[in-house]
Amino acid sequence: MLRLMILFFAVGLTTFCHQPAGPTYESDEERIIGSWNLERMVGGWTGREWIPASEGYIVIWHFSDDQVLRHWLDDSLMGTIDYRLDTYVRAWDNEAVPALYRGEQRYSGYSFDTDDILVLDQGAIGIIDGSMLEFSRIR
Repeated sequence: MLRLMILFFAVGLTTFCHQPAGPTYESDEERIIGSWNLERMVGGWTGREWIPASEGYIVIWHFSDDQVLRHWLDDSLMGTIDYRLDTYVRAWDNEAVPALYRGEQRYSGYSFDTDDILVLDQGAIGIIDGSMLEFSRIR
């Protein structure tokens, strides 16, 4: 009887504790779609860290599946621009690194620390005084 109770307890605990898996992505193009909250920005000439929430701001970037990036500040749409994910070949080592292009003139390296953390880093493509932005996915 004790073994049967332990078995029911173990099955119940396993069922209760099982967390459903998050979405799976086939590509970075799929992974980036959605809304992202700017958590912090570091860099530029001063190396200053800016945390929008600490100053009462909410900065959202929304990447749509039709490759339009919408930039929101609080509840106001500040602008839209086409985007694409591609690669950038660095001049100093000829290494191709992932790059996010906003229009044709603005770009930065990108990486996903996790499926829910997006990092844009201009230093990854050689902009010495560039900035690094860290976003978290809004679910």
